[in-house]
Amino acid sequence: MSQDDILDFSFGLSLHSEVDILLNTNISHKYQPKLFQDIAGHEIAIKAISKSIEKKKLARLYLFHGSNGTGKTSTTRIFTMALNCQSTSHTKACWSCRGCSRSLYVMGFCSGSRIPGLERIKTLLHSTSFTQAIPGFKVLIIKDCHYFNAEAWSELLGITDQERGSKVVFVLVTTDASIVPINISSRCHKFCFLKLKDEEITHKLAKILSCEGST
Repeated sequence: MSQDDILDFSFGLSLHSEVDILLNTNISHKYQPKLFQDIAGHEIAIKAISKSIEKKKLARLYLFHGSNGTGKTSTTRIFTMALNCQSTSHTKACWSCRGCSRSLYVMGFCSGSRIPGLERIKTLLHSTSFTQAIPGFKVLIIKDCHYFNAEAWSELLGITDQERGSKVVFVLVTTDASIVPINISSRCHKFCFLKLKDEEITHKLAKILSCEGST
């Protein structure tokens, strides 16, 4: 997984040197959300997702859409781990149990419109090593699905239909939900990630500065 895949909370800072870039990367890694409560904003979406995990009432298809840097990927990662976490909490990932560590194995992103990427998904779903390694829910995240062409969408629809009734969950992540075909989007449980409000960004930055011992 590339660095771009795991860093999705952007503060919009102006970086002027290699030192600043390195510092920003380290801070981003250090404070990337690990629990739903760490996600800035999106209270309604987070509450709904947490409740679905707690009650184990899950959709087969999810659509997380919104601008870059709004928390879509972080939420997906936490959702995946919380879903399979073996700790006593129903909605929190402990980040240390077998369920959490195995969930990270699933976090491969498929970007672009090429059918071979979807063929790899089909191969993975029918792999004995995959089904044995992930005994709980298997979450497949398809990032940047707005780049899919008609053939790719048709192929994805076929894959999801084949997995009906199984413990496989697909999460589509995109910046433009309008491009997702209606026969796909109508089957999705949708969550819109709006741009953060200024006060939400300020609050997040203040917490980080406090943790870093700055004022």
